Amino acid sequence: MGIGSTGCALCFRSWFPLAGLLSLVPLVGIYVYLDVWLLGQWRSLLLQRWTAGEIELSCFRDAISAVPSLPASTVRSMLETLPAGGDILAELKISAPTRTAIAEVVSTIHTCRATRLALNTTGWTLLLVILPLAALMRDWLYLAASGFLIFLQLFWRYQKAHYVKGLTKRLQSATWRHDFCRNTFDEIVGTFSWVPFSSADRDQVLIALP
Repeated sequence: MGIGSTGCALCFRSWFPLAGLLSLVPLVGIYVYLDVWLLGQWRSLLLQRWTAGEIELSCFRDAISAVPSLPASTVRSMLETLPAGGDILAELKISAPTRTAIAEVVSTIHTCRATRLALNTTGWTLLLVILPLAALMRDWLYLAASGFLIFLQLFWRYQKAHYVKGLTKRLQSATWRHDFCRNTFDEIVGTFSWVPFSSADRDQVLIALP
């Protein structure tokens, strides 16, 4: 698409064919988002079965990693999105409420990442459309639409705060059970990358737990 748009622009001596390049950002963003969404569905199914005690992730890791026909790098990156509970003996000792709480953290982190990806794609697409239009039409009023970028940033902050609040409530409801193990929870959750949540967001969630 990039080569075709550039070639047409040179042949017709016009900037308009280059508009095709603008579609690269939303197309790549949509592709990556769909890939993240499919990975999220796969992870959600596994976590549901894990919290129900139907599978152990350590065994699942060993089994899927042993399949030679699967691309090792892809499998490794997919497995890295799952919580690591140690070997099979240690994992079997993790109680259902503890597993539920861990799964809630994993799901919320990745949902937040998907939301940020969607908002970033929307923002960059809007910016790449506005700037060429303003230059071609010689009307900088088009830049007034860039105010929507400010809305996206404000919406992102609101949505992230909403995720933090929702996660805190769900964890509090999962940790009231007598067989919830805070030490195991902290040990496993402590290995997670909480990005795009800040360290302050993470601390706000963990401090609120009993």
